[in-house]
Amino acid sequence: MKPSMRLFSKFSEANSSWAQLITLKEALIVTLSIGSAFVVANKWATSVQLSAQAEVMASVVKAEMAGVKADIAGMKTDMKADMAVIKTDMAAMKATVLQVLEVLQTASPPKC
Repeated sequence: MKPSMRLFSKFSEANSSWAQLITLKEALIVTLSIGSAFVVANKWATSVQLSAQAEVMASVVKAEMAGVKADIAGMKTDMKADMAVIKTDMAAMKATVLQVLEVLQTASPPKC
């Protein structure tokens, strides 16, 4: 048989095998293979989405933490200012108490 005839007969044989009915086993194998491919692709897409969502959440948390740090710094500054006011008021009260004590010490005791 000539090589060209051999090639033609192999091509004809392969072509006719596609025209045959497939068995249930072959149909199940093809269906399971395609289904498995879809499951793997779906899991991959889900993991990509979850990774992107995790990055977004991490950036949101970082932004919120920066806001919290700024709030804490502001509260610290406010507390320092309040403490300065309290110290000033305490010094004024101390001066007043010292004046009252001085007056009481220099005053003559009441006569009964």
